[in-house]
Amino acid sequence: MWTQFPCGPGIPTRFSVTESLTPDITWRAATNNVSYELYRCEADINGTCDASSGTQIQKSDVRSYTEGTTPAAGKKWCYGVRGLNSVGVQSGFTSTFCGNPPKPDAPNDFRVTDTYSPRVTWDEVNNPGADTYKLYRCETAANAGSCNPTTVVQNTSSTSYQESSGPGADKRFCYSVTAVAGGVESDFSATDCGAEAFQPDTPDNFRVSDEIRPNIKWKKVDGASYELWRCQATGSNGTCTPTAGQFGSTLAYSGDNRDINEVNFPSPGLRYCYRVRSVVGSLTSGYSSVECGEANPPAAPANFRVSNQVRPTVTWDIVTAGSTNATYELYRCRTENNSCNP
Repeated sequence: MWTQFPCGPGIPTRFSVTESLTPDITWRAATNNVSYELYRCEADINGTCDASSGTQIQKSDVRSYTEGTTPAAGKKWCYGVRGLNSVGVQSGFTSTFCGNPPKPDAPNDFRVTDTYSPRVTWDEVNNPGADTYKLYRCETAANAGSCNPTTVVQNTSSTSYQESSGPGADKRFCYSVTAVAGGVESDFSATDCGAEAFQPDTPDNFRVSDEIRPNIKWKKVDGASYELWRCQATGSNGTCTPTAGQFGSTLAYSGDNRDINEVNFPSPGLRYCYRVRSVVGSLTSGYSSVECGEANPPAAPANFRVSNQVRPTVTWDIVTAGSTNATYELYRCRTENNSCNP
């Protein structure tokens, strides 16, 4: 007597997973399919996995499934299904398909102000809503057109960016932005560029008043801020050359003002000397001429002593002026009995 067994089941057909982190899954029956086993695995957002090695999440005669659980951040669900016949014989698995989140739209209305250190803005992306925006930047020669931005300078939820540096001389920055939603990055926006950076002019008409704490002025350089550098020179005729990064030189002022009043006193016997340069972005001009104020008088000699002799010995303590000793002028007068005013 022969026993007749049912034929083996075919692999389900038209397996479909919608673009979503919580997708809808459907398939069609194949020959001798009575029920189905749906398996799921978790993959990186830009990767894949083998669903047949994953976890069974449904065993039913229903040919659909709606995902109700969101994968971990930066992950996605991938699925595969197989059919069973009436005696439980299993078919092979379908190919693995993943619930890829939809790619967001590229940001629109991308704008870069026409300055050396520009402000960059763009519209929000709501299809789907962006989690963050990646702003890319490149640097190009001013006469070479735009470039392909590849360096990420910001990755936040903000829809604006203020450039804090500046390009090199005769160069400019160009930018493009993408939206990121569910770990999926959009296409790039249009590319737009800021203005060309020129080395700024050296400030003209640099003036330092003839005072111990002088007033310092200079002529405006369009689009620039300024660095005023200071050093101390010995005596009323001494000079020094203040230079950024040089020992003994101090940044006395940094900003947009061009009318500065010195608030400090130079050391006794010394005077302040100054130079100014203009700044645009990361570029600086050459220095102005060196101009100096008045010397701060040295301290009066202390411990002045005259011996009680016809030809007395006169002594006093050393007075220093900066790194050198002061010179002295000794005055004398003659009197019969009382003191006089030398």
